[in-house]
Amino acid sequence: WLEDGRIAGIDPEMVSSSAEKLDGSGLTLLPGLVDSHVHITQHPLGHWLDLSEADEREFHIRYLRSYLAWGVTTVLDPGIAEDKARYIRALSEDNGGPDVQILGPLFGPLDGYPSAIFSELEGVSKPNQIATRFDEFESLDPRGIKVTFEDGPIRKIWPLFSAEMLREIDAEAEARSLPIYVHAMDPEMTRKALKLEPHALVHASQKGGRALAREVKRSEAYVISTLVIVGGSEWMSKKKEKEWKRKRVKRSIPAQQRALLKDPDIMELALEQGLETYAPGMNSKQAERLIRIIQSSIPRRVQKAERALAHQHKVGVPLVLGSDSGGSPVVPYLVHGFSTHMELELLSRAGLSPLEVIRAATLTPAEMMGLEDELGTIEVGKRADLIVVEGDPLTDINALARPRWVIRDGDLRTPKEWL
Repeated sequence: WLEDGRIAGIDPEMVSSSAEKLDGSGLTLLPGLVDSHVHITQHPLGHWLDLSEADEREFHIRYLRSYLAWGVTTVLDPGIAEDKARYIRALSEDNGGPDVQILGPLFGPLDGYPSAIFSELEGVSKPNQIATRFDEFESLDPRGIKVTFEDGPIRKIWPLFSAEMLREIDAEAEARSLPIYVHAMDPEMTRKALKLEPHALVHASQKGGRALAREVKRSEAYVISTLVIVGGSEWMSKKKEKEWKRKRVKRSIPAQQRALLKDPDIMELALEQGLETYAPGMNSKQAERLIRIIQSSIPRRVQKAERALAHQHKVGVPLVLGSDSGGSPVVPYLVHGFSTHMELELLSRAGLSPLEVIRAATLTPAEMMGLEDELGTIEVGKRADLIVVEGDPLTDINALARPRWVIRDGDLRTPKEWL
């Protein structure tokens, strides 16, 4: 039973006769899900949205409530500006939303990633800027800091940090007892990142075999999956069309975004905009040729990403669910809330058992963030952040996408009521 937003007891013999009771016959009670890689203030398909300040606020409220409607009671935003972190936490508290954990500050090189794309995430170039950035986030109780190793996903266009800057960041993080989380997305960048001895990698490498998996395992770093970055493209195909018509999916996505998702040309438009962002300077013929190559290679890229994660799973790397929802304003399918369940399915396809998938979305992220005393399991004294789903997710992982009730801080509602 629940009291004051906490799990007060589990023994049914000790429940007060005056307590409100719910019939859970045929249902399964689990800890609330954790999505450990979201960009809550960023808008999927944002390149084509024209939003006023009031619109933005309503969209953000919808995103927050969407996570609850899909059973996600905690999120980790690994790349957010200090002022937006305060704004989104207040919005979640006032309007209903998951517990918003953050990383901060985010360290990327000047004119590199991510500042070249997101101006509010300003890069750094001098050691004397580092302590100031840490100070800005001190009162926000971040779970750690983030450092980027990214020279460009299509071709090398961005600078990386010098060894001196990395030493300064590492030393300051150690002095403040803040673990380092690293953005790296391919084997080359992952190997560079491992030299920093990170606490976690915020992306699983989209390629890589057994050797890379063993290197990651030796590092003892957690790995946040984000398979949906490539695997989510399948949800734009005809065979997944019915998924977008489900009532909860339609309710959880703002109408303007839904209209764009129905556009049959949106994937190609997204690829074109992506090339302008990640491979600037191409002429039209070069761009057309590269788009054709990318489109034809998507199934192969999905298989490579799943295999790379499967290798890491087999050697015992601690895997954590993360969707990167909202992470790119031009990627159509990275919608808030629903993408978490795309990631659950992809983790299952990568070889995780249902119990291992559940663990990757509950206890392992709690341990990664140092919050295992608060969430991740159903125990007396922990937060009353829980989900009650239809069926048994140990035999059908898709049961996690069918929550009957979602409880956030002791507040129990149906998904429809959260929305």
